[in-house]
Amino acid sequence: MIRRTLVTHAVAAACALAVSPWSLAQSAGAVRPITIVVPLAPGGDTDTVARLIAEGMAAELKQSVVVDNRAGAGGQIGMQAVANAAPDGHTLGLAFQAALTVVPHLRLKPPYDPTRDFTPIGRVATTSNALVVRADSPIRTVQELVAKAKAAPDKLSYGSWGIGSGGHLGGEIVNAEAGIRTQHVPYKGTSEVVQALIGGEVDYAFLGYGLATAQSKGGKVRVVSVLAHERSPTWPQVATLKESGFSFAQEGWFGLVGPSGLPEETRKRLESALLKAAGSPAVADRLANLGITASPKNSAEFKELIRRDYDMWGVWLGKLNLPKS
Repeated sequence: MIRRTLVTHAVAAACALAVSPWSLAQSAGAVRPITIVVPLAPGGDTDTVARLIAEGMAAELKQSVVVDNRAGAGGQIGMQAVANAAPDGHTLGLAFQAALTVVPHLRLKPPYDPTRDFTPIGRVATTSNALVVRADSPIRTVQELVAKAKAAPDKLSYGSWGIGSGGHLGGEIVNAEAGIRTQHVPYKGTSEVVQALIGGEVDYAFLGYGLATAQSKGGKVRVVSVLAHERSPTWPQVATLKESGFSFAQEGWFGLVGPSGLPEETRKRLESALLKAAGSPAVADRLANLGITASPKNSAEFKELIRRDYDMWGVWLGKLNLPKS
């Protein structure tokens, strides 16, 4: 009887050790919420996407999912926090394209390797950026912006949400291809960029479609060009950069990642919840109203997308020859 009891206890202990930390957390009542780190300040497209996905994933997982904004350094601070987090499924990151695939190329000591230091969970949505000016600006087309910049080198300025962000790269690509010189002014987040633009601190900016839509509908800004491959249905009268003689077109994305080493069982569970949340008609409709397209991809597809875009931006940044910090 004693021997049988000891064997039973040993089997029970072995089974307990085989259970993943995620399962243990669930069995304990899942009192600890999942945190989605947003590497930008509240109010922009990335933050909006994160909050929609957090809501959907919480319903799927039957667990609290909260958003934590950690802005700064073009997304580096927030994404580094995710890379350094314990791989237990409780700390994730809602990354925008540049934070993962551009920022490492612009640092003398890259804060993370996007292909090594994260576990891709899935892509959520795609979007692009719009070139905007204040509503009362005399500039109505990108050609007029270029002419004004050529007439007064280094006088015009544009704002972005950090070095290496899509807003920064949009400005540098326009400068390089048009042969103009304008000043880059980085801010911590997109909401600060909007305030600076409306307040006259900068002359123009590149904003994500969602924020540009809200500000243009509110009569605060005017959209003069878009960086996408095709015109936006929101502004069908506005030409793309390519239509204006530039070679560049951009499609950005938002995706969910965890730290490297995330247990496979945990990754699969999070991936399933993400794909269901991002694929729901309600989320698609809410994103579409912001000019953002719900376009979920699974973990394997997202992993390949990160690698491809990281290599692509390495080539583009080599052409731009931007200084590293």
